[in-house]
Amino acid sequence: MPDTNKIFTEDQSNLLTEVLNRIVPANGDLPSAGDLGIAEFIESAVNADPALRRLFTEGLAQIGIGASQNGNDFSKLSDSAKDAVLKEVESNHATFFSTLVRQCYNGYYTNEGVLSTIGYEAIRPEDYVYKPIDESLLAPQRERAPFWIKV
Repeated sequence: MPDTNKIFTEDQSNLLTEVLNRIVPANGDLPSAGDLGIAEFIESAVNADPALRRLFTEGLAQIGIGASQNGNDFSKLSDSAKDAVLKEVESNHATFFSTLVRQCYNGYYTNEGVLSTIGYEAIRPEDYVYKPIDESLLAPQRERAPFWIKV
């Protein structure tokens, strides 16, 4: 049975993973975004919005074209050549690139592994306990005279 949530081809997914590794490279204990699986996070977000689907399909194609103009597949380029291709795409396709970076950061900095590595403990909605408001805190406001004029 085919995966209906899969919208990128295998080549597009691999390219996206390589690109994400350049946007957020590994640093000490922190993994790179592509190796962390943020491509799947982005694919899920893109899958929910047809406009994003088109934007990412075209954007990834532009990265592929830029890499081929350098005579190779993006994954086989040197890091400096990859960065040059990405800078070119950023200049010529700013909407795609800014959306790509935003989605990359959204996925990366909401990942539980990254959050725990940087010392941040996320509160999951199901763990949050809603406490009723202490209405005695409103007493001073209730005792004030109205500051508006009745008409």
